[in-house]
Amino acid sequence: MKIALITADFPPIEGGLSRLSTDLAHFLHANDSLSGVLAPELKGGDPFDQSVDYPISRVSGYNWGVSRIVPGFVRSFEFRRAILPHTDQILAINPSFGGLYGWMGSKMGGMPPYSLFAYGFEFLKYEDSAWKKGLLLKLYSNARKVFAISRFTREELIRFGVPTEKVYLCPLGVDTEVFRPEKIPGKSRLKLSPETEGPILLSVGRLIERKNHLQVLKCLKQLRGDFAGIEYWIVGRGPEEKKLKSFVRKEGLGKQVKFWGLIPDQDLPQFYQACDLFLLPAKQKGASVEGLGL
Repeated sequence: MKIALITADFPPIEGGLSRLSTDLAHFLHANDSLSGVLAPELKGGDPFDQSVDYPISRVSGYNWGVSRIVPGFVRSFEFRRAILPHTDQILAINPSFGGLYGWMGSKMGGMPPYSLFAYGFEFLKYEDSAWKKGLLLKLYSNARKVFAISRFTREELIRFGVPTEKVYLCPLGVDTEVFRPEKIPGKSRLKLSPETEGPILLSVGRLIERKNHLQVLKCLKQLRGDFAGIEYWIVGRGPEEKKLKSFVRKEGLGKQVKFWGLIPDQDLPQFYQACDLFLLPAKQKGASVEGLGL
């Protein structure tokens, strides 16, 4: 079976969904099951596209919101001409992007069936909008399958109105050949920060309000008095970075906090190996929930 991946989150975009889409594309391609990828056209995307040997079609209008769909669908002609004829199934990572493309194509005819991926925020944020919720339910109802990454997501999808028989539980996995305990305890810690003597707390992810890094920093003010040499390592970047660094300066936490910025995927395992405790203090604010934690 050949699968075409349609995603609004793909390099050069950063974040959990982009990471998921990239890993999924690589895995399908390695198993001769990927026909191609449709993703947004963004500055900085060419180097990534040139680094892989599977077809990627790009459509402009990423920042146009809902209005991007019709012109984007028109501009996806090359994807529909060159890739879809060799495709048995479409997997849409985002209902409001790939889901709409799949649904529009099914109405026009000549497109393979589509399935949808679900993690939480992408549908819960439309809970209070009758017409947007109605549109999403139409996309879900016309999909062949909807893959929920957790029991929570599955239950929320059904509560949202998606037919129970459409929803399949499909938890995310981890490559234990990559993410595993180090053979020599303390080696990664010594390599990354030989001067660190206390416990290391670690958070990895985009620096956005929902991830709640600020709460850890507030707790750190007290923890540094109870745990000598404690450090909080923050891996990632995002819109909250300036605010977090300002708080660190204001509260005199410079010796306890390290901002590592964006770390290449191949270097991430050593950070997990070095830490004593991984933290994901994400908060729920309305429909905004942490779905991936990647």
